[in-house]
Amino acid sequence: MGDTAVFIVDDHKMIREGLKAMIAIEPGLKVVGEAASGEDALDAYLDICPDVVILDVNMPGLDGIETARRLMKKDPNARIVGLSMYADNQTARRFREAGCLGFVTKSAPFKDLVLAIRTASAGVTFPDDDSVGAKATDATPKDDIGLTLREQEVLSLIGQGLSAEELAAQMEVSVATVASHRRNIMSKLRLHSGLGGVN
Repeated sequence: MGDTAVFIVDDHKMIREGLKAMIAIEPGLKVVGEAASGEDALDAYLDICPDVVILDVNMPGLDGIETARRLMKKDPNARIVGLSMYADNQTARRFREAGCLGFVTKSAPFKDLVLAIRTASAGVTFPDDDSVGAKATDATPKDDIGLTLREQEVLSLIGQGLSAEELAAQMEVSVATVASHRRNIMSKLRLHSGLGGVN
């Protein structure tokens, strides 16, 4: 299985460069394109065919929410993670209504965005517990994976390539506990195999 292809859409070059640099060091993730506007994103999307789009809400011209709506019309299977300066209920709700699978604020830790990307790539909703807005979602229960904070931590560490023993040592729990968390995560993500090397 290849790397998850990520497409970054943000009108600030510094943000795009920062995200590219940080994503580049994450195992299994690869930036395959970027755009500085909603219009450019729409033009490039079908050529790039990314697995996940990181989409800023506040952009001149076509904003992120309208861009998301149009991307979903182009490709109903598009997997989009909204990125916003604002952690408010309305912004999160509008992203969800536009078809976004995830919502992360720019004030959240980078690991939250990585987790949102990995979760969106599985085609399910990411509940960002760091964001007030992410808790006010209109997503139906079947679309909400509902990972606990501990399970999110385990998923993030698995994504870093840690073994079961390394996970257990870092989290100060038993290998059996790590395995239990992994089973819960796989059930919620509806995965049958392939979640790292943790048994």
